Amino acid sequence: MTKMKTIFVVIFLVLLIPVLLKAPESEAKVYRGKCKNNLTWSYNTKTKTMIIDCKGDMPDDKQFYGLDMGWKEYYLQTKKVVFKEGIKSIGAGAFEKFQNLESIVFPRKLCIIKNWAFSGCIKLNKIKEFRSIRTIGVNAFSNTALRKFSLKNIRRMKNFLWILVSLMVLASYHQTEYMVEGNSTIQTMDGKKLYLKAYKDDDLVDIDSSDVVHGKFNFIGALDSVMMVSLFIDDECLMPFVLGPEELSIHISTARQYVTGSALNDTLYSFIRRKTRLDNQIAELPHKESQMIMDGVDEDVIMVRLNDEANRLALQNDRLITNFITSNFDNVLGAGVFMILTSSYPYPVMTPQIEEIMAKATPYFKNDVYVKNYIKAAKENMTQMGYGYDDVLPEDSLAELPEFSGTDSLK
Repeated sequence: MTKMKTIFVVIFLVLLIPVLLKAPESEAKVYRGKCKNNLTWSYNTKTKTMIIDCKGDMPDDKQFYGLDMGWKEYYLQTKKVVFKEGIKSIGAGAFEKFQNLESIVFPRKLCIIKNWAFSGCIKLNKIKEFRSIRTIGVNAFSNTALRKFSLKNIRRMKNFLWILVSLMVLASYHQTEYMVEGNSTIQTMDGKKLYLKAYKDDDLVDIDSSDVVHGKFNFIGALDSVMMVSLFIDDECLMPFVLGPEELSIHISTARQYVTGSALNDTLYSFIRRKTRLDNQIAELPHKESQMIMDGVDEDVIMVRLNDEANRLALQNDRLITNFITSNFDNVLGAGVFMILTSSYPYPVMTPQIEEIMAKATPYFKNDVYVKNYIKAAKENMTQMGYGYDDVLPEDSLAELPEFSGTDSLK
């Protein structure tokens, strides 16, 4: 009996020793760093949470302004990002391709989310706080898991301006004929087939096609109403234009693409030229920074000047788009640029800028199919977020928005 007890004790100890010798679970580590604009960041390895603290504007990613973002080292580990109060803008490309990022908590007075800020965050599906934001940059939330209102093909288009191609048909003329003549000086287009596409039933559909022969092509067909269309080669969008009863000419070269022959297209391409000039000025800022550094300008002076100029350009861009919409309420262009303004939002919401536009809108604009569906979805979302049906996201509200994916249907 004693021998049996001894055997049991030995077996018990053999089983117990690995448990006693098991290494304790590793404790959470917190890594910290600093960046320009007095920005500090921390990353907790246990919670996989990144916390960003900055008063004012966050700097942009190095690909935009030559800055080094220390938190980028944790782009594969981070699951949550929390922005502390005081941050007014999130830098361009700041969290691009954080592939495991699932949720974000914005500060209550955030105004601007710049280009590509969260692009490629393929698991991002939660946003907390979305109240005072007035400007969302190009592709700020592209290729994420956020629920967006249905604009399937728009996400394939690389240029902000080309979102215009996906507009719905708006009645203006009864059954008539369209005629488009085109020429191209790009030799590689010879032998290719071009397609005219229009936005119908939540998708881009082919309405006509033409082969390019010795740089020439043409489209002729029946037209029920004036519409915004896009010119495609294979799956690439070349340019938008307004298709109507006028005889139009398309001009394509490596330097520029434009359409002549109608007042609406003249207005559209005047807007595009002004927008392009602003985009070029914004794109020039990194070169200005490099030149100022080479000239020995103080680092703080550089940041102040560039931030001031960036804010000025952002305001001009905001005014350009708003004024263009309000000036074109009663034709296809107003709804077209309204789509540009709203398409990059994670889900439809009522912002001060949209409220300003709708307060001035004509019945024609308000009854546009896309506009009506967007406003309806936005107001429903406002209600679900705890606001009144007719409320606007307040700029200075202290109420906390719930985690919310939003209504994405615009049907």
